[in-house]
Amino acid sequence: MENAVLFFDDFAFVFDGISDCLFAETEGKKAAEGVGISCVRDWNGERIL
Repeated sequence: MENAVLFFDDFAFVFDGISDCLFAETEGKKAAEGVGISCVRDWNGERIL
């Protein structure tokens, strides 16, 4: 499965298809919660949500 990218106003989530987790800038955490995404990691792979 290829990466899927969801673009928002000033950041993007990248779904890696492996960890069932999205990667996002820290500022994207609230937006992720708003659309029901339950797992978010920053670009370093650290879980932020």
